[in-house]
Amino acid sequence: MLDVLCDILKNCTQRVVLYDGVSEFDIISGVPQDSVLGPLLFLIYINDIVDLFLDNSVQIKLCADDLNVYLEITCDFDNDTLQIV
Repeated sequence: MLDVLCDILKNCTQRVVLYDGVSEFDIISGVPQDSVLGPLLFLIYINDIVDLFLDNSVQIKLCADDLNVYLEITCDFDNDTLQIV
């Protein structure tokens, strides 16, 4: 199964057509947009990310196709901590 997913993700390109112009480029990272597998791949990629923040004051919430990382900022150190994460 992993081999099939790897084959699907290799050599992905995005094509934009506007009037008489065409632009095509390779996609080197991320989840392919508007694909059947996109939502599944996103969940596979993102599902375990919350484990990275268990011992940290930084909070993380997963909502459908989005990720929110937040921290109550009470001093400059908190600001630095959030930026490092």
